[in-house]
Amino acid sequence: MKKVKKNIIDNINLELENYKPNNFPETFDLVIYYYFLAIYYKKTDLNKYRQYLEYSKDQLNKILNNLKKYDIPLGSWYGFTGIAYMIRELYGECQILYSIENFVKDQSLKLIVNGKNHDLFNGKYDLLNGLTGILSYFITYHNEQLNYIEECLNWMIKLFEEDCEIIKSKNIWIKNKYITNPIFKKKYSEGYIDLGAAHGIIDFLYIFSLAKKNNIKCNKLDETYNKILEFYINMFVFSNDTYLATDYNQ
Repeated sequence: MKKVKKNIIDNINLELENYKPNNFPETFDLVIYYYFLAIYYKKTDLNKYRQYLEYSKDQLNKILNNLKKYDIPLGSWYGFTGIAYMIRELYGECQILYSIENFVKDQSLKLIVNGKNHDLFNGKYDLLNGLTGILSYFITYHNEQLNYIEECLNWMIKLFEEDCEIIKSKNIWIKNKYITNPIFKKKYSEGYIDLGAAHGIIDFLYIFSLAKKNNIKCNKLDETYNKILEFYINMFVFSNDTYLATDYNQ
């Protein structure tokens, strides 16, 4: 394990040698890199720990000071909640954190209100990933804000209802024209089935489960959750200690 950790740290340092961030995700990467280095040295070298922690804080402050200049994707980590998590870790409860949280809430509500022509599995999956991350954050730290949480959940439930037929077929895929990975784009000429936690329909199952666990009530939440859960049960079969996807071509 020590060798693995050392290898990770060496790779981070190698990456940092020529790292020049040009946008929000890349700048936030720098915050994370320095923070990881600080944690790595926390028990062995307090000077390096403090040094890298200050580097991380400096980069985070640059983001906060230039927030309006960035085109920030609503990802669960590369988005606004990523900033909120880092502020919580580095500064704790503070006014800056509250400002970011309110910014997250306001921006995500605008996105929901303005979102039209939804196509869940062909180009809009980052949107779901982002909202899943935001809801996860608010359910964890601010489950008293029920109106906001329920509005977001209702929006996700409505999206699922609009495209509910997709789980009855083999169409849970990212079409080739929307694939950004050049290797995948070449390999999967028709696209590929996407059931990942980052970009797949499991985003629904995860956030609905989290809401249920925290006793959040929402119209059709249980019904939609059960439909997705049934889909996953039917999608996979257990054989010889291996889960195999059901063959929809049969």
